[in-house]
Amino acid sequence: MNGRILAVELVNSMWYDHLGKRSEDRLDRPDRLGRFLSDWSVSVSPDERGIESLKTLRALLREMLDRTTAGEPVADDQLARLNAYMAGSPRTPDLVRSGDGYELAYTPAAADWEAFLAEAALSFADLLADRRIGRVKICRNSVCKWVFYDETKNGRRQWCSSDTCGNVARVRRHRDKH
Repeated sequence: MNGRILAVELVNSMWYDHLGKRSEDRLDRPDRLGRFLSDWSVSVSPDERGIESLKTLRALLREMLDRTTAGEPVADDQLARLNAYMAGSPRTPDLVRSGDGYELAYTPAAADWEAFLAEAALSFADLLADRRIGRVKICRNSVCKWVFYDETKNGRRQWCSSDTCGNVARVRRHRDKH
């Protein structure tokens, strides 16, 4: 899976440090919001209501991830809310070359804010539908809360980073022993 996932990056726009001392809503910072939208080739600028709808979608995705990472199914009302976001933009299919074969690529039919919200919701729905949601994990460092896609062969990665959160856990475990 070597790629970025819009839904994962949206959830991570609410940032927490690995020590539990600071947090920051990066959607509230114009420079961070601008970079996020630019990274995803969004050419429309959201108004205040648009940013709030993006934050509401982010909260929904976090709730759904909390359930899936705990081994629970997504609630029906959560699916209904996700479906409402996905209804915001129809997609146009294109058949494109892929290596020595072909694949279907889907392009949003519109380039507005609703289409972007729909794409963010669709990226999460794709993880659920393809049964890859088990690879999307929340760092085991309870104060970090970073979401990542586990690309390891055995699917047992626990930390967003072994060097930061993994190290914090090892130090805590060592201190608890002594």
